[in-house]
Amino acid sequence: MKLKAKDGKQTQLLIGLIMIVLGLVLFSSHIYVASNRFSRGLTIGSVTLNSGMIMIPFIIGVILMFLLPKKRWPKIFAAVGFLIMIVFAMFLVNLRVSRMSVVRWLLILVLIFGGIVLVLRSLKLEWGKRSRSSK
Repeated sequence: MKLKAKDGKQTQLLIGLIMIVLGLVLFSSHIYVASNRFSRGLTIGSVTLNSGMIMIPFIIGVILMFLLPKKRWPKIFAAVGFLIMIVFAMFLVNLRVSRMSVVRWLLILVLIFGGIVLVLRSLKLEWGKRSRSSK
């Protein structure tokens, strides 16, 4: 299969995606993850939930998905369990950005947001132009 760049849109999309990925990789290399907050678990009322207990609804949902493959509710149960795990991880994790030079920070911002603009432009999103149907 040949990919032909029509008006450079596919090329622009590819370059934009590469820029976004590079910017996010550079940014993620400067983030430190710590879990010192809520290290004993999350307390809701008088109940303390540790990280192992949070995975139980997801595990039950996955087991039920294999036992009852045609039913919809095991998938919903697993999705809710996964959502609970994500929310709990957000409470547990403390993200810190390390020191970096201004040049590196500007490079990261240009790569991420410049890539987003290239992707949006390649998808033919026109900003500030009237559509022909409104005339």
